[in-house]
Amino acid sequence: MESSRTYGNPPYKVVLVHGGPGAPGYLAPLALKLSEIGGVVEVLNGAPTIKQQTYELYEEIIRQCDLPVILIGHSWGAWLSWIVTSKYLSLVKKLILIGAPPFIAKYAQEILKTRVNRLNESDRELLYDYFQKLDNSSDTNRLLEKIAKLMAKADVMDPISQEYPTIEYQYDVYKAVWEEAEKLRQSGELLNLGKNISCPVIAIHGNYDPHPFQGVHQPLTKMMPDFKMRIIDKCGHYPWNEMQAVDDFYRVLTAAIKA
Repeated sequence: MESSRTYGNPPYKVVLVHGGPGAPGYLAPLALKLSEIGGVVEVLNGAPTIKQQTYELYEEIIRQCDLPVILIGHSWGAWLSWIVTSKYLSLVKKLILIGAPPFIAKYAQEILKTRVNRLNESDRELLYDYFQKLDNSSDTNRLLEKIAKLMAKADVMDPISQEYPTIEYQYDVYKAVWEEAEKLRQSGELLNLGKNISCPVIAIHGNYDPHPFQGVHQPLTKMMPDFKMRIIDKCGHYPWNEMQAVDDFYRVLTAAIKA
């Protein structure tokens, strides 16, 4: 699999980082839209550790971009972008977090419950069945894809499309990296990395996102004098795929990029 994709013309000053982890490629529609205002690099992380993913992202920024960049991470990619920004300060002009998971564990306790409650009975039964099969399956990537598609139903309020152009689902990457990430959050180390970040940080979050915005707003407001948060109405975890919110999302994101 390729390590990144470019959109628009150089210089490439905007970098997009996908979530999952282990779900590269689904940011293509966002990258294509943003390329209307400048060159964009979509990084396709696939390494099985946070340290390796951090270096993957660093390498692609160095290789492809005109420094410093505007680094935009979605979901897990918001955390990875946070980590890279804290370690390589000179590379990042501005950090934008879209749909970031909570930085404090207590805010994450209801995420799965919220998602499950938004599904109908049939989809809930399928979800439980897929989870039960994961540990003993020889086709975990396919099961992860099915789980991700059910979760996406719960994550979006009024979707433009039911399809997310993920190149491949990587269960081993998801499991290994997310276990590391949870430990970083639990220990407080993830949040403390913010003490090293000196560039502006902007969080964009949908009010329908099952990841509660308070878990981003509360800790980062206390820590960072140059932190701003924008809440998008009628918007879930994938703002560019929200019929009622997409225009507001692009207005806010474009303003954040150009500011």
